Amino acid sequence: MIRKGIIALTSVILFFGGLEIAVRYRMNLVEVVRVKNTMNQRDVITEDDLSYVKVSRHFLEDDVVYDMNDVLGLYVKMEHTLIKGTLLRMEHIEDIEGMIDAPTLLLKEDERVYTIKRDVASVSGTSVVRGGVIDIAIQLKKADEYGVILEKVRVIGVRDRNGDEVKEGAVPYVILLAVDVADVALLLRAEEEGKLVLLPRSIHESS
Repeated sequence: MIRKGIIALTSVILFFGGLEIAVRYRMNLVEVVRVKNTMNQRDVITEDDLSYVKVSRHFLEDDVVYDMNDVLGLYVKMEHTLIKGTLLRMEHIEDIEGMIDAPTLLLKEDERVYTIKRDVASVSGTSVVRGGVIDIAIQLKKADEYGVILEKVRVIGVRDRNGDEVKEGAVPYVILLAVDVADVALLLRAEEEGKLVLLPRSIHESS
């Protein structure tokens, strides 16, 4: 009797064990990234905001994320909120390269965007690119020489007439700079008194 009971119990265990394996096989579980903490538009994605969860491949959208390292440092799109517990999808996030308001995200505390049109400033070469550092000088209207008024100013955008970021070597239409709020008045006065000269650090320092 005991032997029959053991055999029956073993059969039940094997049955349900095999059933679980079959279910898992049919569901085809895969590990994907989900939102650990609710994030709002323009929040930058960090490792603390994400976690992994196993989900059946049959229920997944094509743009789900499988490796959180692929999205660290990206931003939540405008007018999007990523709710805690939802699966992360690429259509809800973007790289800074494709963002119209990218310059404002690159500002530090007490900085503002200062826009300079290419036709009202002199640029040493065409090597002004986003992420670069420049010195700003002023050339007085009645003088050939110029003097530096601001040093190590960060370039946070170089745009063409359509507002698109230009590649290195192309002639920009506007140049966007990250300037301390306290220096804005100085630049405005300099533009009234003369012409701004933008000196890329690599060129300026080697001359």
